[in-house]
Amino acid sequence: MFIFIGIGASQGILVKGGEPLESAQKIRTIVFDKTGTITQGKPTVVETRLFSPNDSSWTLKRMLAIAGTAESGSEHPLGKAVLGYCKSRFGWEQFGHCGDFNAVWGYGLSAKISRIEFLIDETTGLNTNEKAYSVLIGNREWMERNNIHVTNEIDVAMTKNERDGHTAVLVAVDGKEILQKFYFYKMLL
Repeated sequence: MFIFIGIGASQGILVKGGEPLESAQKIRTIVFDKTGTITQGKPTVVETRLFSPNDSSWTLKRMLAIAGTAESGSEHPLGKAVLGYCKSRFGWEQFGHCGDFNAVWGYGLSAKISRIEFLIDETTGLNTNEKAYSVLIGNREWMERNNIHVTNEIDVAMTKNERDGHTAVLVAVDGKEILQKFYFYKMLL
């Protein structure tokens, strides 16, 4: 079983807890759907949604610059999916600066990021007075552990998508209820 987990992890297969592995010994038939998980073999961002106050500076492009920069140091398959999505969406290969990166297995990550303004507005260049952002990316529990309240509106939207077989990931910036959701196809094997 340890060999399976090691090989699976190296191939980007995520197993949440030991119960699914214990139940796997009872499987007699496997039915695959055609959502892209099997054909592509990796998680993919399929939808984003921005929850923010009425502030025109908080755009989807800014949130993707923040999330892409924060995930640029991640080894997690979902983090790589976010980074890949951000790269392909805007054609960016270079992101801002990511520091104080800390990943907590099963929950999410925290990071301090800066130097993203050139990603949002190419005319700004690298401004030394740019704002730094404190970023949290992860699940509901990660947000709650870090004193970020997940509103009922966000919880309802996440629950609906989770019932459809997607994994919802939240991005919070500067400890505010400015959240960006990324949905991923689950790994089905």
